Amino acid sequence: MASTTSRSELDEERCFFGKITSEEAKDILLREGGEEGTFLIRESCSSKGNYVLSFITEGHPIHILIQKYREGAFFSLVVPDEAPVFHGLDNLVSHFCQNPVGGSSTVLCHPCPGDQLPAEVRLHGSSSLLHRSTSQGNINIVSELLKSGYKKIDDKNNNGQTALHIASMKGHEEITRMLLQSMAFVEVRDEEGVTPLHVLLLCTKLLRTAALNV
Repeated sequence: MASTTSRSELDEERCFFGKITSEEAKDILLREGGEEGTFLIRESCSSKGNYVLSFITEGHPIHILIQKYREGAFFSLVVPDEAPVFHGLDNLVSHFCQNPVGGSSTVLCHPCPGDQLPAEVRLHGSSSLLHRSTSQGNINIVSELLKSGYKKIDDKNNNGQTALHIASMKGHEEITRMLLQSMAFVEVRDEEGVTPLHVLLLCTKLLRTAALNV
């Protein structure tokens, strides 16, 4: 039976199905009604580290590889013509919800209800308790979250920033140390292309310069 879920920005990001085959993707697309523009995002089974856009065009399921570039969450469709590069799978999906995909005339318009796109492949996210506590410099709450095995340490806020971005920018050294000890990723890029590593190196440089000028 076709899904009655209306398309929204949130729906667009909840179209992820992990590592499934093209046949499994086809079954899901058809189960959701098989209408023109029905789509989902999945991990590639044959190209490690890359993703696939599966969608219905002219009544048939099509699968297009999405190349992930090594530096940050940058993606493009692997199509014969030169394809634009997008910072974040959420941006790629949003673009093709307004523009035809590849050489087709199809615009993505019916996301198959799945999981949210993983934090590490999105440009934008939403503010969490970890983000807010980090911004406030609340060591106790951050500590309790990390001790509890908090799984979303690298999730992004509305500016594409992780908790480590925020701690580094605000100079919260103790929280920065705790996040690093909890294996927070230092090379996640925000919407400006800045990583926590960039911020940490800049802060270290400024501190050294200040020390020399004392």
